[in-house]
Amino acid sequence: KRRLTFEIFSGPATGTTNERAMASSSSTHVTEVELAEAGLATDVTYDVSNTCMATTSMTGLHVYKNVQNRWDLAATLQDESMPECCTVDWAHPEFGSVLAAGCRSAGASGGSVFIWEEEHPGKIADALRPAAGWVLRAAFRECESPVLQVAFAPSHKGLRVAAVEAEGLVRTYECLSVLDATEWELQSCFAVEGNALPHSLAWMPEEEGPLVMALGCSGPDGLSSEHAGVQVWGYLEPCASWRLACTVSVHEGVTALSWSPIAINGVRMLAGASNTTVIIWQVTMICSEDGAQFDIAVQELAQISHASAVCQTEWNMTGSTLATSTVNQSVALWSANLGTGEWQMQTEVTGQEECA
Repeated sequence: KRRLTFEIFSGPATGTTNERAMASSSSTHVTEVELAEAGLATDVTYDVSNTCMATTSMTGLHVYKNVQNRWDLAATLQDESMPECCTVDWAHPEFGSVLAAGCRSAGASGGSVFIWEEEHPGKIADALRPAAGWVLRAAFRECESPVLQVAFAPSHKGLRVAAVEAEGLVRTYECLSVLDATEWELQSCFAVEGNALPHSLAWMPEEEGPLVMALGCSGPDGLSSEHAGVQVWGYLEPCASWRLACTVSVHEGVTALSWSPIAINGVRMLAGASNTTVIIWQVTMICSEDGAQFDIAVQELAQISHASAVCQTEWNMTGSTLATSTVNQSVALWSANLGTGEWQMQTEVTGQEECA
């Protein structure tokens, strides 16, 4: 029997934001979690409190909860119409316990997005409840190709989720009532620029101005292309449409993106993975007072080389530390030297895989 595990970096759970950020490097430790999946986990995400974790695999969607510093399986979410899950994301807790899962359709070239909600004591029971209080609230099956990533928009913009399709389409859905997660509508659908194929999506966590998302793209069949790199799109409220604000060419394409959660003097950092290199850009957005017009400027700040291909990037809560994971099962933490500006590795942990 094959036993799959992965490792989690964790820091202090109490104290102010600055205290937690300063203490994180010294108190980092590794926790090993045995997964319930029968195959490889394809995605993992945490809720805002970092006490709940969701993973996807060919066997469905699994939810774990941290109980006394131990991760226990809380629910396995399956539906006969929900095939192989590829990606998952948590909504902000102000909307309750809501998950979005992106899937590839069984025996077909299409994809689907499923919305699940956890019911809590005191709410009316639902006959569709499969296990542990989780209910399938909505299913969007119109995707023309497998869904590679789902991501909820910043919470101040309402309950919205975007789905990235393998063949180059991006769809956004909006919940019509935050009190009823069953009422959704397709808000928009647009194609990425040129012949690029999107791999990842990251919403800019901006509290003011228009909705902005960055798409990491490669050329057809993963090859190099003039359209490979990053495309930054903004939503124009007056005309209810998305506009390509700027593009950043990266010859080998970009497969993962993450925004720093904090902007300093109007400048926010964006990290992207391109093969064995992580590129960090400075992004500046200037908006008109009514939000109808905006301009985005992108400037490369640094490049970080790795020994193997990078599959994920993620910032800490202050934007001072960047985590990167690679295909050789290593996770590294990087921060900039305040004197030289050079990004240096602070620590690295390599995962293990056991067979029995």
